[in-house]
Amino acid sequence: MTAGERQAVIQGSAQGSVIITGDGNRVSLSRKDIAYHPLDAAFRTTQQTGGAPADFYNGTRPNWANIARNHDARRDLLDSLLGFVTRSGGPFQRAAVITAPSGEGKTTLLMRAAWELAERGYPVLWTHHGHVLPEYTLPLESEKPLVLCFDDIAYEEGISDLFSDLSMSGIPFIAMGTARTYEWENSSIRQDIGRTAHLQEFPLGRLTRDEVIRLLERLEAAGELGALEHQTSSQRVQHFLDRLQADGQLLPAMLAARRGQAFERIVESVFATLIARYGRDNAGFLLRGYAGIALVHRFGFWMSRPLLAEFLDTSEAELAPRLLFPLQGELLEITEAEGRRLYSRHPLIAEVSLEKLAGRHLPEEADLYADFFAALKTFLDRQPYAPERKLLTMLPLAFKIRRETDRARQLFERAA
Repeated sequence: MTAGERQAVIQGSAQGSVIITGDGNRVSLSRKDIAYHPLDAAFRTTQQTGGAPADFYNGTRPNWANIARNHDARRDLLDSLLGFVTRSGGPFQRAAVITAPSGEGKTTLLMRAAWELAERGYPVLWTHHGHVLPEYTLPLESEKPLVLCFDDIAYEEGISDLFSDLSMSGIPFIAMGTARTYEWENSSIRQDIGRTAHLQEFPLGRLTRDEVIRLLERLEAAGELGALEHQTSSQRVQHFLDRLQADGQLLPAMLAARRGQAFERIVESVFATLIARYGRDNAGFLLRGYAGIALVHRFGFWMSRPLLAEFLDTSEAELAPRLLFPLQGELLEITEAEGRRLYSRHPLIAEVSLEKLAGRHLPEEADLYADFFAALKTFLDRQPYAPERKLLTMLPLAFKIRRETDRARQLFERAA
């Protein structure tokens, strides 16, 4: 990198994010509705001192306040991931993708790696969708290349063009992302990235005994052992390992171990509690509303308030008192991001819950998707260029990537 290029800066504003090189060349980082926020010193200080942690130990996706307070247990893969990013020498355009099934801790690991790199002085940008952040400026120095982070990279539209532009401009960058294994293996983005950057995949396996010990130490420090509290240390480790063997993945194993109940039984008990508390008719509205979000969030996609209101044949004003508030604190809790975008606690919880709801408490899954696409059509008739339009292609594609071809074909036909 030349002396002039060492003076490069990244500027972010309402108009998007751009790299301005030492010779005045401007390289845009913005693609469609992707925005960025920097993990700069001011942001990290805010999260350390004033951020409100999410209910991380109860299955909620971590936020930056959780990471700032070290609520996560260190994974063995972290050192290899950081080594890939920080090693000296070329290639100067690199991409690291963490792969694992849903619920294995990919997002948490990516957030931890991004945080540690920012603490070491790397200019780190975390991508998100929706709202506009305050203006920012980050310097780009030759020994610390730009780090771009993409959670759920397999569905990140425009990323191939972005990497191509950065590569042609000669700007050193390192991308880090996460992807569910089966989606990544069948994603066209995988091949596209490999043509413009040196790609290395980091499979995140099942927790080792040492990782379980570290996680249990975190749970104990936070007073979150639950049903494990009265067991000895060795009993806790063995019980957790047994749950991993039974449930297969970190998230359900953690919930099952802490609650002393199999994960599927936990999900079913939530349904039973809601029905007993609100009556079958009112609980039916709650479960259908949650299922509407689960239909899309099982793949990591968001649901908007107006589209959900259309799906439920109600008004937006009714969603908070009749759906969002009653589910607060439950495993089926719904969170809302800026832009009125709704999510379940976790895609895996959405997936398992939908499996238990469809055909039992609610219509079959195919019928739920038929109702959803009918609602989407009505919504897009009013707002044809709304971001929700992407669901017409993203949902069928998600099933195609899963190799569920019959469902993919059905949804492509409904989208058409």
